[in-house]
Amino acid sequence: NNIIICHDIAYSELAFENYKPCSILQLAEARSCCVEFHSLSKSFNMAGCRIGFVVGNAEIISNLAKIKSNIDFGIFKPLLEAGIAALTGPQEEVCNNAAKYERRRNILVDGLNELGWRVQKPKASMFVWAKLPEGYSDSFAFTEKLLQEAGVLVVPGVAFGRNGEGYVRFALVQEEERLKEAVRRIKATNIIKQG
Repeated sequence: NNIIICHDIAYSELAFENYKPCSILQLAEARSCCVEFHSLSKSFNMAGCRIGFVVGNAEIISNLAKIKSNIDFGIFKPLLEAGIAALTGPQEEVCNNAAKYERRRNILVDGLNELGWRVQKPKASMFVWAKLPEGYSDSFAFTEKLLQEAGVLVVPGVAFGRNGEGYVRFALVQEEERLKEAVRRIKATNIIKQG
């Protein structure tokens, strides 16, 4: 259909239990119309550095380079050197990061499930998308209730568009003890109807 597809795969290295996220470029026909964006911010803890890369169709990337040459001028050289070191150096820390997020995911999701909030474990990412608990349908109202009654802050799914309604997003960026505390705080309220 003469459409360019840009695949954001920023979390490709934060996968759990031997799951391997798929690259759109694994499809032979995708190479004619697709590019894939990667970020060093998640996998290499370089958030805020605004460094990443794109792979895929050469013509699309060439046109992207033309656009970027008119709107920005590159990145601070020490950050480029750090990016090179991250990509070419030992990769144990990437594996350690994935294991850390997997432990955090398990603490949060297992804890919420024990409370009666049925949440599925994501196979990758530093986020948990949770369908609203039974009895709730408005993600913004539920987010306010969770903050006011339990002191736990999540992002309402509707903030990501209408298809996000009915969900909230937890970030796994806090240490394990903080996630355990969040579960304890939710448990101390009657927000989740235990059946």
